[in-house]
Amino acid sequence: EAIDRLRGEFSNFRSRTNFLVGHVSKSLPDLTLHDVSHLDALWRVGSLLAGENYPINPMEAFVLGGSILLHDAALCIEAYEGGIDGLRSERVWKDTFALEMERTPGRKIEEIESDCDFSAMRALHANRAGELAQYAWKHPKDGSSFYLISDPTLRNHVGKFIGKIATSHHWSIEQV
Repeated sequence: EAIDRLRGEFSNFRSRTNFLVGHVSKSLPDLTLHDVSHLDALWRVGSLLAGENYPINPMEAFVLGGSILLHDAALCIEAYEGGIDGLRSERVWKDTFALEMERTPGRKIEEIESDCDFSAMRALHANRAGELAQYAWKHPKDGSSFYLISDPTLRNHVGKFIGKIATSHHWSIEQV
């Protein structure tokens, strides 16, 4: 019963994250493929590295799978509270914009903004990914809240841990 619960929740988690990563190519069209097929490929790579007989229990698989789902999920505008305005309110975006305005006078503002969007998302996505498992999203139609991990017990017990592992893909080897 517990394994079926994890399996069902992971399937829902994957579906919700699929929605997010489906927007990566729209937010950052020059980036390599970062949709759900990229996430699924990481499972295959992990399986190759760990080998057939690596012992992993269902909860460990849920946590690892969740961190795989989230690691690049913040490479889209939809992952930021307030969307594009939220991203552009971040210090890293503002600093990059000011530098680009100074460095390239006469360049179209829209081009600079687009480049700054890319730079800011690349700089912020790993840390933002760490927050997504516990972030309350607002449904666009009725304003109700929902989460990527809908089960509150799982979200409260392993959400932060999943986020920490997701964030770690941008850590130095010393931090790891």
